[in-house]
Amino acid sequence: QGEAGDAAAALGSSAAQRKVAPDFKVVLGEHAVDMRTARFTSDLQPGHRDVIVLGQQTLFALREGGAIKFQRRLDMQPSCMTVYSAGQVADSATGGEDNVIVCSATGAMMIFRHAALIWSARTEQPPIALHVDTFGGVDGMICTMGAQGETTVLYLGTDPPSTAVGSSHEKDLDYDQMDEEHRRLLNRIREATTGGQGEPDEFLTLRAQVPPACDPLEERGLGPSSRTVERNATVR
Repeated sequence: QGEAGDAAAALGSSAAQRKVAPDFKVVLGEHAVDMRTARFTSDLQPGHRDVIVLGQQTLFALREGGAIKFQRRLDMQPSCMTVYSAGQVADSATGGEDNVIVCSATGAMMIFRHAALIWSARTEQPPIALHVDTFGGVDGMICTMGAQGETTVLYLGTDPPSTAVGSSHEKDLDYDQMDEEHRRLLNRIREATTGGQGEPDEFLTLRAQVPPACDPLEERGLGPSSRTVERNATVR
């Protein structure tokens, strides 16, 4: 027992003397709210991953060596984040892609892909934790947990329409009626914008008929020095 105790003491003292050295250190300038690893940026090689850090006002993407590769200023106070596969197998063999979901203290939810915002939504209860998984056989469901422990399962997007929207039969276009309706709408627009009267519905047309041949000026008692000029005009 004495020898075993001495060996344990020696092992404890040697372990206490050793220090754990970090692989890298980086100064973000703000407190980190959450941290994950994902294939987030677009120029990653197979087998490499980004270190995603959610700060108090900024979303960071670090290289595996600790260098800041990407940062985006957030116009909100973030509360949590999660990463999930963007439809492809995100592992070291295939080099798939991951999306990042960031939630705020007011319930705003933003989804980022390749450092670009692709979707935004709002939850009824501000979440403090969230996760994307399969529920009821449906992939991509978002599970959130509130500050009081309430859990909600959400999904993005809208329900597709059950019936097709459109006309059930073909109808020929009446261009005369369309032109009349267009003219009527223009008159209403002019009256609403200028306060005056629009174009009248009735028109007065004057037509001048010119004979194909004219009598010589001498036969009508007009000399060569006459400066009478005839003009014809049509007014609509």
